[in-house]
Amino acid sequence: MARIVFISTFPPEPLMSGFAMRIFGILDSIPDGFELLKIYPEGMQDGKFPPDVTFAPGAVSRMREFFSLTPRTLLKYNDSPDRSRIIKAVEQFNPDLVIVSGIHVFPFVPSGARVLYDSHNIEWHLGMLLYKHQRASVLVKIHRHITYMKLRRRELQLVRSAEGVVACSKTDADYFSSVREEHVAFVPNGVDTDYWDIPREPQPGVILFSGDMSYFPNINSVHFITQEILPLLKSYGWTGKLIVCGKNPSQSIRSLESDSVMITGTVDDLRKYYSRAEVFIAPMRIGSGTPLKVITAMAAGVPVVTTSRIAESLGILDTGIVLQADQLEEAARSLLKVMNDRALADQCSRAGKSLACEKFSWSVAGGSFWKQVKKFIR
Repeated sequence: MARIVFISTFPPEPLMSGFAMRIFGILDSIPDGFELLKIYPEGMQDGKFPPDVTFAPGAVSRMREFFSLTPRTLLKYNDSPDRSRIIKAVEQFNPDLVIVSGIHVFPFVPSGARVLYDSHNIEWHLGMLLYKHQRASVLVKIHRHITYMKLRRRELQLVRSAEGVVACSKTDADYFSSVREEHVAFVPNGVDTDYWDIPREPQPGVILFSGDMSYFPNINSVHFITQEILPLLKSYGWTGKLIVCGKNPSQSIRSLESDSVMITGTVDDLRKYYSRAEVFIAPMRIGSGTPLKVITAMAAGVPVVTTSRIAESLGILDTGIVLQADQLEEAARSLLKVMNDRALADQCSRAGKSLACEKFSWSVAGGSFWKQVKKFIR
């Protein structure tokens, strides 16, 4: 029986983010022969996978952050009042391997422990994109630049020091392979294909975008859709509606609501919106990892318009399963094409569902993850 410690930045439930869904899918796919010590933050005591040990991040003052070479995102865990207790619990469990899901919780790993890093993103790259693309004052810009440089330095150290790394997108895996100078496996996020096998009742002109609307890459995408793509669509005669579906919409997102834009906020069941959508759009210009929204749309049978970067990260570039949206005109043409061509829409729907079942179901993705884990158990 292999003894595994599983430390996650976030709990697996509720299923309101891609991070949580990945953790839930991994834990729901554990094969026989593993004994797990599950460590998550406070606040999730019930559900299918309750924690064995909990923790709370610490408070970090600006002064502490200023004089530290460690980025704030790790300092909160380095300074956690529970850190010594977590380290002791891990040592007492005497694991064969510690799985660290999310870079943030590396401070909870005892010295000398063998670590498999389950990477959700290239974290420093997200910080760099935030610095480059989000408007801010000069002082805030300087702070963001320093922060992502600190994070880059520390992330590279951790990635190189880990026993192994699993990336959740092909592009991330290629990057980590170059950093470690060895092959890094790509295990994508998965989706519950049975749950998303829904009846389709697409309404003419309905375009869907979904995601956590407090997450900057999603905010950036929605502003691009509403301020650039929709005006162009309207000039071509589109009279439909964009539905932006996701929790925690910022005020800047709420302000976009209009006759042609619906902002839902948190919803009980996303499936009714995927059922109504004629097409799903994900013009993600910022971010890394596996775009869960895209494989969810595929599993639900919704035709997808997205960027070549996203298609490449999923390993489906040039397959014809998704339509391209790298440039503004291209995005508008792709949306109109799939909304005006029922045969094409049906073809994309069938191909997307088939690939989601074949490659992105949790029975496949979860099994692949635990196969990687077995490679690092002595």
